[in-house]
Amino acid sequence: MKFEPYSNEEYSRVMKKFSANYSNTNHNFVIQNIQSKQKSSKHLPAICILKNILQRGKPTLMSTFLQENIGSIHKTDKFNIGHPLIDSTTPKWNRIIKGDVKGNFFPAQQFFDELIPKYLSEYQYIQQLLIPEIPINEITQVDVEEFRGQQVDFYLPQAALIIEIDGSQHIESEDKIRDNHTKKYGIRTIRIKVSDLNEENEIFLEKIQHIIARIEDKSSKQKEFKKQRHSLIALDDYARAFKSKPNLDNPFLISTAVIRFQLFILELLETGVLSLDNDWDFELIERDISGFSKIAIKDLFIWFDNILKLHKIDFTKPKITFKKVKSLDKFSNDKSTSGIK
Repeated sequence: MKFEPYSNEEYSRVMKKFSANYSNTNHNFVIQNIQSKQKSSKHLPAICILKNILQRGKPTLMSTFLQENIGSIHKTDKFNIGHPLIDSTTPKWNRIIKGDVKGNFFPAQQFFDELIPKYLSEYQYIQQLLIPEIPINEITQVDVEEFRGQQVDFYLPQAALIIEIDGSQHIESEDKIRDNHTKKYGIRTIRIKVSDLNEENEIFLEKIQHIIARIEDKSSKQKEFKKQRHSLIALDDYARAFKSKPNLDNPFLISTAVIRFQLFILELLETGVLSLDNDWDFELIERDISGFSKIAIKDLFIWFDNILKLHKIDFTKPKITFKKVKSLDKFSNDKSTSGIK
């Protein structure tokens, strides 16, 4: 999906983080490129109430309507088991992973795109899990002024592992301070010099073995921990799911798509990009799960109908049109329409 530019410059675009689900797939996700400021409206209290309802649990019990359409998944034996969200498509981080644009030199990108498949083929699934350019304070969940604005090249949260690709500009004393700081929170840092990466020499291969050892160690510990906490999604679960073709009719995956789309719509309503007083036009790319959008919106409208009655506000459902597109370049360029595409 994409947005048409918002005419009011006071609205900046941000990334917001969420932790919500209807099932035990990955609870955490982000919504990017959305407006940052709340817009006052007669519907705003109901919008905020509904956002809180959907995020009241991890997982949250689905409404009667969703259970009728997706299934009462909370009553099944598999409900308390973790279901990994992963496929075999390599993420495209070209605009996120940093490098020397003028010199056309991107060693971290080379490590991600070429060297992980070459030297970590058995663990290639970590490409789906690595987060590039993530702030240190976000990793530790502790706001330390000294590290504000500082990011790491790659972070693998499932293994509490930082991977840094160090060029000549790195200062070892400063790196050591950062590494000792994250170490206090159980996070291991493995640093690879660009010169070693370019040569793929013995030092580089040794660092690869350190990465493998960390993954194996965490994987072994997660196996034991999972005996007590079945909802844990372990590294081994991701590895198995990566090698197998996902069942896109899986109700646990469909319910995950529904709640994420619902919170996305509520964010657009809260910031005034969408309005319950106007019709909605959607252009959607469905890369995996299909058919979730209409169910998600129908459920939202049932919620709004009941909540707004309590507020003594009449509710008329907006007219909605959906258009499916196959790729980003197929989105229309109609600037006369506002809202979401």
